[in-house]
Amino acid sequence: MSVGSHTTWAYGVRVTQVPGSKARRTTPLLFSGDGHDWREVALPAFEGDSRITAAAVVQGDPDDGWIVGDEVDSLGGILTEHWDGSSWRIVTAPLPATARGGGLLSLSARAADDVWAVGWAEITDSETPTPGKPGGTTVVSHFDALVEHWDGTAWQQTAVPDAAHVNLSSVTALGPRDVMLGGYDGDDQPLILHYDKSGWKSAALPATGLNGEVYQLGRDSDGVLWATGRTLLDPDDRGHALVLRRVGGAWLQVPAPAAAGRLYGFTATPGGITTVGDTTVLRWAAGRWTSLPLPSVPDGVGFWLGGALASHGTLTVFGGTLPASTDIPEPYALTTRL
Repeated sequence: MSVGSHTTWAYGVRVTQVPGSKARRTTPLLFSGDGHDWREVALPAFEGDSRITAAAVVQGDPDDGWIVGDEVDSLGGILTEHWDGSSWRIVTAPLPATARGGGLLSLSARAADDVWAVGWAEITDSETPTPGKPGGTTVVSHFDALVEHWDGTAWQQTAVPDAAHVNLSSVTALGPRDVMLGGYDGDDQPLILHYDKSGWKSAALPATGLNGEVYQLGRDSDGVLWATGRTLLDPDDRGHALVLRRVGGAWLQVPAPAAAGRLYGFTATPGGITTVGDTTVLRWAAGRWTSLPLPSVPDGVGFWLGGALASHGTLTVFGGTLPASTDIPEPYALTTRL
């Protein structure tokens, strides 16, 4: 993501083998780029595991940024960290009282006192002793959508209607107390929710297939809202591209190339957006799609993409590789001029 006029952040997770054990450790991974080189950013240490799942800076202020991740027992809640222009500080986001786990997946920072994050919480329904297993317990649980708001002082939870049947993966702040959230419902149907001072509203979406999900919401350089994700056309379908655009207050489907597959994220580029899938980069401009070629990958090396960023005339796509000699992934980035 673009942080300022000369800085870009790339984030994710580092996976390491615990010496002398089959166990692995997952720790937050953040890089800062200046257009020429990338350097790893040192983050506060903590006991436990987490990824970085999203990052954002307050609009117009590169010295006010956030990263978010997973629930960490030692922190007593969900890992979030704040950048004040000189250092990072851990700020824990709360989970519901009956949650046994959770995490945040998307982040949008409109102002210093108006930051939104969405994700999930695993809620304990019951916990009973397991017959025949001394000390053992049987846990029954379910997953709820989780929405958190930073008011300048602390993270506060915002209740979601029918949270047990809502799965959220993306959030975009449009204005004060005015946000769009994307994901899918309990029937695996694409879902876009609008939250403002009047409450929650579910957006009417075009029928795109049997099932599907929205993975990312956002705006292009003209302020037009887009959504990307996956649609399933039949019971055996592994996924086709889902692209929606809001025109005149209505969400319309934008047909995508049949071979594109699911699309994880996108970035605003001149004339529209550029979006990425597992091994696909598509650019929308002048009313049509163009597939951007990718370099070849050596045989036996796994390769995938998960995000894109356009900044100052440069497009960067991010993902990972899995070398044939190991089962531990490595970060991967490609850059080209727009």
